[in-house]
Amino acid sequence: MPKGFALAWNPAVAMSKEEIDAFLSGRLVARIATVGKDNIPHINPVWYYWDGEYLYIVMKQRRLMAKNLIRNPWCSVVIDTDERIIWGMWENRARGVIITGRAELHEPEEEITIAAGPLKGTYPTAVARRVVLKRYNLGPEDGALCIDPRKIQEIMGQSQNDPESLLYKESEDYAIAKIKPEKLRAWDFSKAAPKDAVV
Repeated sequence: MPKGFALAWNPAVAMSKEEIDAFLSGRLVARIATVGKDNIPHINPVWYYWDGEYLYIVMKQRRLMAKNLIRNPWCSVVIDTDERIIWGMWENRARGVIITGRAELHEPEEEITIAAGPLKGTYPTAVARRVVLKRYNLGPEDGALCIDPRKIQEIMGQSQNDPESLLYKESEDYAIAKIKPEKLRAWDFSKAAPKDAVV
C-alpha cells in the first residue's frame, strides 16, 4: 500500500515556520518566474538565500529576469524536492515552498540590508553577493572548477583591484533581488502518510 496519499496541497501537509526555515536552509536550486514585457512568464533556475523573512537572489543585470523585475517587480519562486520520480509513490517525501512577492533590485553600487538571521546587517551589494552564495561552497574560490583552490584564490584576489580584469568587470554586473513574501505556501507530503508508515 502506498505510504503517502497527498497529491495536492492541503492543510494536513502544511509546513510550520520552523520547518520552512529548515527546508530553505538547504543547498537547493530555486526557480524564479518573472513577467516579460510581452506578459509571457520567464523562468530561471537560480541559487538563493533565505534569512527567515526575505528571499535573496543574485542575478546579472543584463539577464532577462533582472530586466523583467525592473519593469514589473512581481515574481514567484519555487524551491522543492520530490523523490517520487526515483522511488514512485511508495515514498512520498515531496517538499517545497512557493513564494510570491515583489522584488527590490539592488544594483552593484548600492547597499543591501539582510534583515534577519546569522548574516543580518548592511553590505555593499558586491560583498553581499559573496556572503549569501558562500553557503553553497561551490564558488571558484573554493576550487569548484577542479583547480587548486589556492591558485583560484590568488587569481580572485588579484582581480579585485584590477579594473581591466574580466573577473572584475564580471562582478560589476551582479545585482541582488530582495523578495518579501506576500504569499507563501509550503508542503511536506510525508505528513499525509498513514500513521504506521515509516518515512
